Amino acid sequence: RTAPLPDPARVIAVLRQAANPTYTEFKFDNIAEFAKVCLSTCALAKEIVRQESLYLQLKSPICVFGDIHGNFSDMMFFLNKVIAFDDLMLKYTTSNLLFLGDYVDRGAYSVECIMFLLALKCIAPSKVSLLRGNHESPEVNGDVEVYGYSSFKYQCLERFGREKGAEMWVAINEVFQYLPVIANIDKKIFCVHGGLPQYSGGEDRRL
Repeated sequence: RTAPLPDPARVIAVLRQAANPTYTEFKFDNIAEFAKVCLSTCALAKEIVRQESLYLQLKSPICVFGDIHGNFSDMMFFLNKVIAFDDLMLKYTTSNLLFLGDYVDRGAYSVECIMFLLALKCIAPSKVSLLRGNHESPEVNGDVEVYGYSSFKYQCLERFGREKGAEMWVAINEVFQYLPVIANIDKKIFCVHGGLPQYSGGEDRRL
């Protein structure tokens, strides 16, 4: 008998099994088991990202991804162009991956998107970097009144039920609070989700 997959790898396996060929629909056989491996993966991801600097120093080769916003099919379209030989353990993928935030809200599959990315982060922490965007905040991704059915919180409750869904929403937001906010690549390319604010602190004495 083969050994059971570790929970992050199990998350990816369940998502791939549940998805249709175009990643535009998911049907889970055992949602309770999926919730269990997701929560375990969140706990591991939190311990990984809380040890990272808020300002990451990264090196090329690296592929940079913009807002995901719950669009699983688009995310997989681009990942499949980068990840070699369907190598979701990232053992043979030479390029690093940097994501600039806004993984949830607006799209139909926020839960699936963020859990796939957190699982990748757990599997290959040095190859996958996740920055924090403005939607990685409970004040934003918990605003069901504004985002309705496309709200991350709404989708957590819809997928897992009110009690387990609320637990999932909290657990993922606990990971979000430790995500780095800035990265540079080769000390040449500055990467951040929201850009630089205009300076308004009096006389500008910066060099």
